[in-house]
Amino acid sequence: MAFQYICDNPLQSVEAREQKHLEEAVRAKLLKFKGKSGFEQAVTLTASSIEKRYVMEYCVVRLEPGDDLLVSLKQVIVANNIEAACILSCVGSLDHASLRLANQSGKSFFPGKFEIVSLSGTLSVHGSHLHISIADSDGKVTGGHLLAECQIYTTGEIVLGLMPDLIFLREPCPLSGYSELKVIARD
Repeated sequence: MAFQYICDNPLQSVEAREQKHLEEAVRAKLLKFKGKSGFEQAVTLTASSIEKRYVMEYCVVRLEPGDDLLVSLKQVIVANNIEAACILSCVGSLDHASLRLANQSGKSFFPGKFEIVSLSGTLSVHGSHLHISIADSDGKVTGGHLLAECQIYTTGEIVLGLMPDLIFLREPCPLSGYSELKVIARD
């Protein structure tokens, strides 16, 4: 697999300066909307509690023909020890797809060429949960849980949002019967 990726936090080196600009921007909004019922209090709370938690890092991944979408994303997550991320954007195409459809226990295989219409979900070294929608050459859309064996046809261009102040875990849920998301804030 010869995919490329870039993970970076361009705000990290200027965090203190950006913090000041962000606080000023929130105060400006407070003045602009002063007098609207309820909004002043919400903005005031935001201005007094601005922390690094409002900074999201990013990771840009470009997959090449033949790469497996899920396997490649897992490799990026593990290689960078990412504990909390989400899909911000994904475009590309698949040579074939393997999905777990709603309320089904096994995988469904779809031969043929598909456009990736959407990809969404949460990612972590502790477990991920991703859904994908794909469209065939007639525009018919299907979707489900992303599984391995979704092979890139022309390209896969993915932007991940990284949340360094959070940890995403997966815990068994007695109500759903599946391992579900548990979010922990870092100290």
